[in-house]
Order: sequence, then structure tokens, then C-alpha cells
Amino acid sequence: MTKERKNPWLEKSIENILPLSISDEFKVAFSEWLFSGDVIDYGEAYEQCELCEHDELRYHYKIDNEQTSKSLWVGSSCILRFEEIVVFDENEEQVTALDDRRKVLEKALKNKQIDMSLEPLRKLWSIHFKRRDFIHRQAKDIKSKHGVDPECLSILFKELTKFEVDFKPEQYSVNLRSSYNQYQLLNMDSESQKLIWKSMSPQQKEKYKDRMKFKNITKPSR
Repeated sequence: MTKERKNPWLEKSIENILPLSISDEFKVAFSEWLFSGDVIDYGEAYEQCELCEHDELRYHYKIDNEQTSKSLWVGSSCILRFEEIVVFDENEEQVTALDDRRKVLEKALKNKQIDMSLEPLRKLWSIHFKRRDFIHRQAKDIKSKHGVDPECLSILFKELTKFEVDFKPEQYSVNLRSSYNQYQLLNMDSESQKLIWKSMSPQQKEKYKDRMKFKNITKPSR
């Protein structure tokens, strides 16, 4: 008789969810939980899912059980995998289709990343009175989700550094859609390019890695 193969992540998930739920039947227990809308971006993949215990997570998504007042920080894969976990869209309507659930999680992450990237600008705006109009314009570009043009992003990074405001270039997006923006990137000095490089997407890095002024550029991972 063939021994039934066990699923480690499923076993761990059941083991972790049941003590925090009312029901002792795992599918019913999962239905007690809902995505809160809260997301954490750690910048690097070193966290663990509190549900399946998968390692090397960069993002945490918070799920709550309102009946037991318990919470867990989990990976997006677990929310998508366990369809019983409730997910609401921005209209407070429950979404059940996999693609719709994924879109809700992606939007929540994007909104969190935008908020994180705006926080240094808020601090700079409060102390750098002469450049408030400039800072406000960059904040609008960030909120638009289209990215900031290279020259303005370079100036913004220099101002943040000058006023000793902590920031992470990786949290910003650079707009390279137009030929003029591409010209800005390729004609700025190498030190500015190094900072902008950290804000570029993997696709942008792949496209421009051989055209940048500074060397030793690591090919982006896929």
C-alpha cells in the first residue's frame, strides 16, 4: 500500500491557523480570516510567513480574525492559495476570482510603497522651504504611479542627502518612457546614474546596463 504523500506547507498552515481560530475544521477556520489591507515592504527578502512558515519573504500581508482578535503576517501566496480567506476590494465588496484577489493585493502593496516613498519627501518639505514647490511636484509624480523623470529624481536624492533625510532609492520609480527622459539618464554624471540605477526596474536595467557610464553593473536577476 502506497503511503500518502504529505504536503509540508499545508500541514504547517493548518497547524498555525487552528489554535488562533474558533473552528477546528481547517477550511471553516480559514473562512474566519480576512485580509486587513495592511502591507509591509521590508526592502529585502528575509521575513517568514507566519502561516506556512515559508522563508525569504520581502512582503508581509496582514490577515485578521475578528472573532478571536488574532492576526497573522503572511505571504501573498498563502492568501491566494487559501481561497477561504476573505478579500475585499476598494468598494468593500468581497472578491473570489483569483485574478481579482491578486489585483487587490498588488494594489495594496503599491499603495504602501508609494506611502513609504512619500515619507522622506514630507520630512524634506517641512525643513526645506525654498524647494517646497519642487518637492510638491515630485510628490504628485510619485502618486501618479508613472515614476519621476531622471533629472528630477537625481535632484531630489541630492536634496534628501544634503538635508540628512533618510531614504531608499529602491523605493522610487524612474520614468524612462520618453526619449527626452532617456537622454537625461544617459547624459547625467556617473554618480547620479548609480543612484538612479537603484530606482530602475529589472526591465529598465536590462535595457540600459550597457549604456551607463559607470561599470561593474550586475545583470538584474529574473
